Amino acid sequence: MVKEKVKALGVWLSTNLKTTIEANHSEKLTTVRNSLTCWELRRLSLLGKITVLKSLIASQLVYILSPLPTNHNAIKVINNIFFNFL
Repeated sequence: MVKEKVKALGVWLSTNLKTTIEANHSEKLTTVRNSLTCWELRRLSLLGKITVLKSLIASQLVYILSPLPTNHNAIKVINNIFFNFL
């Protein structure tokens, strides 16, 4: 049985670059949306929201996105999510 993709250290790896990029970005985007949905229910100040974005969310995204080629569509979606949260 041959697997199309494998997860190692939280990053999906595949011989197909497109599969690798899509798997990592889609999983992280849903994680980011779910995390921010929980934090939206709290009445945070602007500085509190910025702290959440910088400490919790951005660190996860940098870890996943740094070894992968840039996906401009994912970056646009992330910017929209951050803007809507603020």
